[in-house]
Amino acid sequence: DGKLVAFVSNRKLSPTDYGNYQVYVSDVESGDIRQITTGEERHYDPVFSPDGKWLAFRRGVGGKYLVVVPAGGGPERIIAEDIYLADITWSPDGKWLAYSADDIQASRNIFLVPFDPGRSGKPEPLNVTKHFGWSGRPLFSPDGKNLLFLTGRTGTTQVFRLPLKPDPDPDDKPYEEPKKDEEMKPVERPDAMDIDLYLIEERAKQLTSLPAGVGDFAITADGRTVLLQSSDGRFSDLWSVPVEGGDTRRITSGNERPYSLYFPPRSDKLWFLGPGGSIRKIAAGGGSSETLSFSAYVTYDKRAQLYEMFDEAWATLGAEFYDPAMHGLDWRAIREKYRPLTAYVATKEDFYDTWARILGELKASHTGMYATDRAIRATGALGVEFDETY
Repeated sequence: DGKLVAFVSNRKLSPTDYGNYQVYVSDVESGDIRQITTGEERHYDPVFSPDGKWLAFRRGVGGKYLVVVPAGGGPERIIAEDIYLADITWSPDGKWLAYSADDIQASRNIFLVPFDPGRSGKPEPLNVTKHFGWSGRPLFSPDGKNLLFLTGRTGTTQVFRLPLKPDPDPDDKPYEEPKKDEEMKPVERPDAMDIDLYLIEERAKQLTSLPAGVGDFAITADGRTVLLQSSDGRFSDLWSVPVEGGDTRRITSGNERPYSLYFPPRSDKLWFLGPGGSIRKIAAGGGSSETLSFSAYVTYDKRAQLYEMFDEAWATLGAEFYDPAMHGLDWRAIREKYRPLTAYVATKEDFYDTWARILGELKASHTGMYATDRAIRATGALGVEFDETY
């Protein structure tokens, strides 16, 4: 209902604590904040149930536990445990959760797990894709009939549809006149979904075949259309395709560069982020996007920001490094040795050099620190093919 916001914060991080990233809920109107979780393990990605009564989130190293707790706080219940569990999403009736996770063969699949607040114990998750490769970003359709997801099983990332019940035989369906464009009407949230789990993994159907693949997608509030991001090789824009399958249609052509697509349950507009983090919305049928303009003043202490960067990097590595013994290093002593150098850092590059020394002491491969916005010079292609028989 838009009255509460759930988020993760390390506002109570102590100098010797690796974790303490806790879940909080804030009241939008009053600004009151309530801490929902406790303990030393890290928490990630809280998601409200459709009725707003429950919160699901990830907990532990790599977020391996899927936990559900009352939205106002209370007893926690572990629903699932898996390898690199992510992409948590609720079913429209609030009785199922979907997520993605790895297996020991490094494949990533989609899992379904039931949620019944009246039952104790940990239910058994079901792998509903069972494919060697990568699948992720599950999303239920608002009517509860389909589970959509992204997968790389065709070589590029495309949208697939998984019917939660077998589709009817086309020969058994009565003829219907093609529907004309009509006003979008959000579907009512189902009280209980009917899911047929028998051989469900064999029902997956490809919805898109875009050469550049799909980066993100959302489903309209009426459950009929998928809106997605893709590229023509030059410009990144929005496309649409019917949930039941059909032609893919481009609905923008202005290089919108959309990401973080979201379609609110009671809206007729798609919301997304554009260049520079701008907030935008557009009608489901396409047209010109509208930018939500706002201004804000933020005052921050650059030196305090550097100390925060140091503390978060130190705590993250201490919590997530594969070897709990940190290759024999006293990780808290490392903090005491190097953190004071932050007082003398003049540039971000100085900060990264300090961390290069820390990582050198750790003696681990494939580690480094750098800015995500660093400029990268692309290597040009020669545009020739070599004759190996010459």
